[in-house]
Amino acid sequence: MQLRPWRLGLPLVLALTACGTRDAAPPRVTITTPAAGSTVSGTTAVVVDAADDSGVARVQVYARAAGSSHSGVLLGSASETPYVVSFATSTVPNGNALELYALATDKGGQTSTSIPVPFQAQNANAPRLNYFAAFTMPPKPAGTPQLLSVGAQRALPSHTPWQATTAPGVRTLSAAPPSTPVAGATYTAEWAWPTVSGATGYRVYLSQTDLAGPYTLQYAQTAAATGSQAYSKELADVRPGTTLYGAIRALTGPNLLESPLSNADSATFLGTQEVASPADGQTVADGRPILTWNPLAGAEGYLYFLYDKNPWDETAKQVWTNYPDSTASRSATYPSTRAALSSGTYYWWVAGVKFDAAGNAEAFSFSAPRKLVVP
Repeated sequence: MQLRPWRLGLPLVLALTACGTRDAAPPRVTITTPAAGSTVSGTTAVVVDAADDSGVARVQVYARAAGSSHSGVLLGSASETPYVVSFATSTVPNGNALELYALATDKGGQTSTSIPVPFQAQNANAPRLNYFAAFTMPPKPAGTPQLLSVGAQRALPSHTPWQATTAPGVRTLSAAPPSTPVAGATYTAEWAWPTVSGATGYRVYLSQTDLAGPYTLQYAQTAAATGSQAYSKELADVRPGTTLYGAIRALTGPNLLESPLSNADSATFLGTQEVASPADGQTVADGRPILTWNPLAGAEGYLYFLYDKNPWDETAKQVWTNYPDSTASRSATYPSTRAALSSGTYYWWVAGVKFDAAGNAEAFSFSAPRKLVVP
């Protein structure tokens, strides 16, 4: 016998379930100001149009390198209409190609990203960074001083943004560098910039994520009277393939008033350059060595240097080099037009070089020095 509720004297209860509609659509979000391609300066307003059926909880505005997939740097957020974020353009690199985008979050936790808006910051009094370069150096002998400059232990002119004179078509672009760090290798970044008139000091910044930032202070230094300024720093937690970004600020007046951020530059560390022959300590009977080296992933050209002493010695002098012309070849023969090397011990090393889109050298990797003997 099937029992019925009314047979038990129980009241009939009807359970009603509401058929509510869940907000399944993400918010709609668009940056309306500034317009795409704008040049901005000072403090500017980023205006965002955002809407959602369940309501918009907040809007966040970011800046990043144009075309980047990184999250970039958070500029600010707004939780009420109108969605306006005040943006101090002096906090992003000056003159670089950047983009803004907005991230909207609705009250259900769903998110949506706007179409990026390209822009460029142009602030008066922003200093100019000449170059930011990455150096992969072999293990240093005990007591060796810090890397001198982009000259890399006297290999290149000090504090000069070097551009190879070899035609771009001659370079051979290798594969991406390996990510395995080499035991004992050192990874050093260097910033260089022209003296800013009236500056009393400078602050040196580094970003590990994106051209737009965020940038962290690495060093504060007193301004030199004239000429180029430079700073180099040996970095930890870096490996071949790591890309970093550099920028600076100038300081003026007794209160050390900060300038807007300079333009920024990027550099990607190369792996370790290896040489092939002659073997370390090998005799070159005719005084006319033939140098050979292995290809380096990521390098687009090579520089070779022969010294009268170990190049780690600050008094070493160059005897033979191809600088300033890089070569795509992996060998070099001592010129027949020059007198043969005199008796003695010589040292040589090779640098693989990577160039940026403008043809400027952005990364160097030096082999361990080898010696050769002319009897």
